[in-house]
Formats: sequence, C-alpha cells, structure tokens
Amino acid sequence: MKNIKKDEEVRFVKNTLFLIKENNLTMDNLAEQSGLSRSYIYRTYGGKEDIIKLVAEKTGNPVSDSMDVEKKILKAARIVFARKGFFRATIEEIAKEASVGAATVYRHFETKEKLIQAFKDEYTLGSMIGSIIIEDNTNLEEFVYFVIYNGLEFIGKNRDLFRMSFFEGEEGLEYYRTSLDQTNRSIPVLVRHFEKLTKLGKIKNINPSLMAYSLLGLIMGHGYIKPAYSGKPFDTPEETAKIITDIFLKGIKI
Repeated sequence: MKNIKKDEEVRFVKNTLFLIKENNLTMDNLAEQSGLSRSYIYRTYGGKEDIIKLVAEKTGNPVSDSMDVEKKILKAARIVFARKGFFRATIEEIAKEASVGAATVYRHFETKEKLIQAFKDEYTLGSMIGSIIIEDNTNLEEFVYFVIYNGLEFIGKNRDLFRMSFFEGEEGLEYYRTSLDQTNRSIPVLVRHFEKLTKLGKIKNINPSLMAYSLLGLIMGHGYIKPAYSGKPFDTPEETAKIITDIFLKGIKI
C-alpha cells in the first residue's frame, strides 16, 4: 500500500465501516461514500478483501459475519453464472449453491443486477487496468506488458467465465451489457489510457478504441481461443506476454 495521509485513512476506514454495518459494501458504494475514485481506491487500498483486512486491523475488531456471507454468496454466484450465464441464472439457484435462503441473498444485494455488479467488483480485469496511472515517465512497453500479463493471468483463473461470455447468446449478452457499469469495463478503461498516451506523444494518433480492441483481441486469442481450439494451454504468462507485447508494439514486418 502506498503512503497515504492519516486523516484520509481514518475517514476511509469510517466510511467502509458504515457500509459494512449497512450490509452495502461494494466498490461503487465505497467510492461514492468516500469521495474517491474506484481506480484510486484499488491503487491505494487494494481490492475489497484487502480493504476488509485493513478495517479489521485499524479497528481491532473482526469484520462482521455478514461479510463472510456475502463472500459465500459471491462464490456461489460465480459457479452458477459460469454454468448458466448471467441471464438464465436465478437468485434461487445462487442461494441454493451458497446454502442460504433466497431472502438472505436479497437482503445483502437487493436485486440480481446489484449482485452482478458486486460480482463484477470481485472478478474484474477492468478494475486492475484502471489502477494504472499514465504519466510523462510511463514506460510504454512496461504498460503494455503489464496489461497483457495480468490479462492472461485473469483469463487463466477465470476460463469458465470467458466460456460463458462466448456462449451466452444474444439475449444473455444484452442482459450482460445493460446490467454492468460500462465505465469500468476493460475497453473504456484502455481507451482512456491510449488517449492519454497519444496526448503524451508516446504512440501514433490512431483511433484509441481500435487499439483497445486490438490489444484485448491478442490477449483473448492467446489466453482463451488458442487453448480452446488446440487443446493445449498457452505458454507461461511471462513468455506469452513478451511475445504479444512485441507483436502489438512492433508488428511482424521486418
């Protein structure tokens, strides 16, 4: 964790505690409650689990059992979403997988859409990419490698979720698009980074959206499509990330 001001940390812990007591701790709610951006929170305090540990450490009290229930529900949601997709999955099925009542799921998340949003907070590539700060001294090759390496790691750990996104069907995909906060998905985040890199004169003035899709296409190709069709896992994330970085930045022309 980077150095932060004591008063900011105190306010942040208080805001987190308030949301925990209200059974309403999500990264979106925490950002709104604390007046800090999601990317700043991820970069400074880490993910939800890191934040919960910080609160327990600073207050000297164990985190409420309700957070354990939420984690249990989110793990169950991951299993059900991977099996049935966002659209076809029901709260009742998720509750059964988590061994809790449907009323418990609704008490913690209120609606299926809010459960999906909380799920996205827990399993997201966009949040990781959003934690990057583009500055004058940003090394372009290191930035691209970081995105690719973490993208490959993310796909490797969540292959079933990617399979679900490919076979969800048009109805399910539409539900996926409208249920999730577009501002924190990978493409918009990458677009903002490429726009900043263009302004800094580090890359050519090419449509940033095309660059974002091109980069994620390479990551998806090596991380999911190649293993799915060849039946063989990709090489180590380190080696594969180096290859993709070289192709993306330099192309294949001699």
